Amino acid sequence: MESNALPPAEPSPSPSHTDLPTASPKDLLIASYDVLVHIFRLFIPTVATTADAPDNQLASVGRKQLLNLALTCKSFADPALECLWSHLESLDPLFELHPGLENVDGSYFFRGDIKAQRSSRYHKYACKVRTVSFQDRPAGYRIAFAGYTWLGQQLQGASLLPGLRSIHFAECPADSLHLGLLPLMLSPSVEKVEFGNSFLSTPAFHTYALHLVCDGLPSLTELVLCDAGSSSQISHVWGALAGMSTRLQSLSLRFPSAFVLGTATLRTLAQELQSLTTLFLDVHTESHRQSKDTQGHVLPSLHTLHLVNRSGTKLCDCYPSFLLQKATSVTFSLTEDVSNPDAFSESLDILSTLESLRRVEVEGHSGGYVTLASVIPFLERLQLEELHLQRVWAFLQGRDEQSAHHIVAALVDRISSRGRLRCLSLPIWRSLAYRRDSIKYHPLSCLLYTARSAKGLQHMSLSIDSDALGPNSETIASMIQSWTNIGSPSDLRYLEIAEMRDSRKAFTPNDYRNIARFLDLSFPNLISVTMIKHSQASTQWDEHWQLIEEYRQMQKSLRLYQGSRR
Repeated sequence: MESNALPPAEPSPSPSHTDLPTASPKDLLIASYDVLVHIFRLFIPTVATTADAPDNQLASVGRKQLLNLALTCKSFADPALECLWSHLESLDPLFELHPGLENVDGSYFFRGDIKAQRSSRYHKYACKVRTVSFQDRPAGYRIAFAGYTWLGQQLQGASLLPGLRSIHFAECPADSLHLGLLPLMLSPSVEKVEFGNSFLSTPAFHTYALHLVCDGLPSLTELVLCDAGSSSQISHVWGALAGMSTRLQSLSLRFPSAFVLGTATLRTLAQELQSLTTLFLDVHTESHRQSKDTQGHVLPSLHTLHLVNRSGTKLCDCYPSFLLQKATSVTFSLTEDVSNPDAFSESLDILSTLESLRRVEVEGHSGGYVTLASVIPFLERLQLEELHLQRVWAFLQGRDEQSAHHIVAALVDRISSRGRLRCLSLPIWRSLAYRRDSIKYHPLSCLLYTARSAKGLQHMSLSIDSDALGPNSETIASMIQSWTNIGSPSDLRYLEIAEMRDSRKAFTPNDYRNIARFLDLSFPNLISVTMIKHSQASTQWDEHWQLIEEYRQMQKSLRLYQGSRR
């Protein structure tokens, strides 16, 4: 008898991994929120200290780029907005999100409950803010005093910005809106506070603001106080700093034009601030009188100490020997030109005994110069990792000097003999010893010399004339044609330049390609070529060098691709 049963169904084959759709690297990248945030953070404006001039144009460009990224696609929106809101120079954009903000007869008031559901966007982005940097300019919203009273009552002791990490006051008058907001921004998450300029000399700072942040920020570990003015009065600061002795880890005191120290001040501070790991000092006694020393075991955790000297080519007596022995970085701030080859000799006798010294910087006044012979001893006598001369206005140009190639060559020869220097920056301009001469800038041949001889150098900054001939009439084309591989490639990673070629000598298409190829041959490990940012440097050639850098990046990519195929 035949069975009506159906034959058993064949088991369906299990899907193999090869049948499943796989996400491309591009899809994985776009889907990763954390990776996108990490990338987009590169566009966040760098917060300059109040001692430095902020690059407002660069900050504006970065914020516009983040906004454009947020508008690009849905995947980019939230990561880009997180970065955009992480740094604010005013709280106006945040207040504008609050639905209770209303204009009443020219003044703004808040109405309603700050925790209401309709305030969700306001709270979302208030939690994103990490840095607030207030400049000395009026706020866009004229919020009535009753508005701040409402904010304080509604917050009930909670912070206005619960994720805030850093507060910067570039200028803060005692009756300013920003100072009125300070109590509302106190948050356990704040780690850094910076106050600057004339506010530091006001009673509002000494008796109110400083004690407010010291007492109201339990996580505060970094404090920056700086004022370039000559009337700073900060004697009341020392007691407040001593009260933070157990938690303050980083302290920066920058008062270049005022005598704010007593001869025993630094000794007392060092005995109190035992937890400091980083210290920046540009503070001085009257007439640079010698500070009192100590033999005790002080600053046991300190690993980074930057001292700024304002006694010409000499080391300031303002800094006692117990501090000088711990210095890792020293700056000489010059007010006169330096032509004597032995000008720094006395200072070098002391610096050569410092085991921790890694960095020296020389800065000068506008139009001032140093000679090559006066700075070479820094490389001959010290085991430096960094030598910065860019903030000196110029190198002196000798009479009938034919090329500036010899300047770089002489410095590179010292680098190759010592083998420790990683970063070198040179003055941008030249100062003429004989006015009838024409100014000579570094030709591209000096870069070839650097590539062949400066082993270990990773970062270099200098001015160049890409149209100038080398000392033996080398052109960019002749250097490429005569190129021969060297034993070990250059370690240079970052090159910063200021193009000084004649404004009438335009680049040609061959120039772009040849310079790009030359740089890739000379520096195969190079990561970037960028332009030096200086207020008095011409930007005429910046876009041309951006094109050269694009060519170089393509040349490098092609070289690496072809190498991987072998």
